[in-house]
Amino acid sequence: MSPLWPMSIPDRVGADWDSLRDALLSRNEDWDVWTNWYSARLRGRVTYSHLTAKQNEEIEVARVLEIIEDDWKQGPAHVNAKVRQIEARYHSRNAPEEPDDLPPEPAKPISIEPPRPSAIEPEWNDGRLVLPKGAAASGTPAESLSAALSTLHKALQKLADDTRGLNNADPRFAGFLDSLLADFPNEAPSQEDLFRTGHAQTVLDAYAATVSAEWPNLLAAEYQATLLTFRRTVRQFDKWRDFVEAAEGQSLDGGEIVEAVQTAKSLETILQTEEAEDFVAPEIPEALSEIAGAIEHADGFDPIEAGKEDLAKDLLNGIDNIVQRIAEAALTEYIRDVGGDYLKGVSEGFRKSLKDMSEKDGERLAKWSRRVLIAGATSYGAWLAGISPIARIAQKFPEIAHWLEPIIRFLIG
Repeated sequence: MSPLWPMSIPDRVGADWDSLRDALLSRNEDWDVWTNWYSARLRGRVTYSHLTAKQNEEIEVARVLEIIEDDWKQGPAHVNAKVRQIEARYHSRNAPEEPDDLPPEPAKPISIEPPRPSAIEPEWNDGRLVLPKGAAASGTPAESLSAALSTLHKALQKLADDTRGLNNADPRFAGFLDSLLADFPNEAPSQEDLFRTGHAQTVLDAYAATVSAEWPNLLAAEYQATLLTFRRTVRQFDKWRDFVEAAEGQSLDGGEIVEAVQTAKSLETILQTEEAEDFVAPEIPEALSEIAGAIEHADGFDPIEAGKEDLAKDLLNGIDNIVQRIAEAALTEYIRDVGGDYLKGVSEGFRKSLKDMSEKDGERLAKWSRRVLIAGATSYGAWLAGISPIARIAQKFPEIAHWLEPIIRFLIG
């Protein structure tokens, strides 16, 4: 299958498609059944990457034959819902049948992946999911880090002052610098604060071309020196360095960025329910909201728009990290009984929490976690075709959440 545009998508066409897709998805009428289809055509891929080419073709045929003229007359929300039903029915029908005599433990080891580098890397503490409070890891001594951060802060402050003194400087960039300085860490930051600061590098990189073209030579040279200092400072932290290296090998289009934000909002809602509050600290859904909000409110300023992709990558990694911790809680009884032999990647924080929890509290946590993961599905195919945020991550970003399939199959089994 070839991409719709063999060379590359023309800029104007790409921009128009991004605007149309965002407008459709904002209507909450299941338009993703079509935007995902068209995105697959643009890339020259099948619509459902987890299914075979023949299975994809059968769904395409069903879309044409089963949606009749009366359906079209009832409007897009009705038609889109019917397409969703076709997908769900098909996935359910094609899901592998599970044997009735499943053993009480997995037939082969299943694994929870290591955390991905992200602002959101939660851990279990006394039976509750929280964000780490300590400083982000670095091989640089604390005193040297503080000195480097202080030097960078002074350079950014001078840059902000210089920007306000230029007649042709964009006031939105000056506002960006003021916002960056307001939250700038004076000592080794937490991982969440580190990533909040680190993401500014993309904006600074994107604005460098404007500086070179429009600023006086001396100030442009100072800008480049400050940018170099910024890069060197944030790369002294292990997690940020890991994130940058991983992000370079991953790309997200506009639709995937929107999908990441919508998924984060859905998961945020789940984690803010009254029952979830017993197991999840409010700082976790708040962190999801902060990153999603930063993506949504880029305000059309090109350098800030340029940072949306890396923010979305951070957000997806954070969602995956949250799901990892929920998954191990859903497997509580198996970790207690056979975890050493069958389950790999269970965090030390959860093992300690499980050891300290009463059996009743452990059962409550496990039941809540299973409900969040499975969302009422009775087969893996039905789960994958569902609308829960965790299923949507597995469906839309299989390269990130591929580890989930054996766990979901086992829990549903």
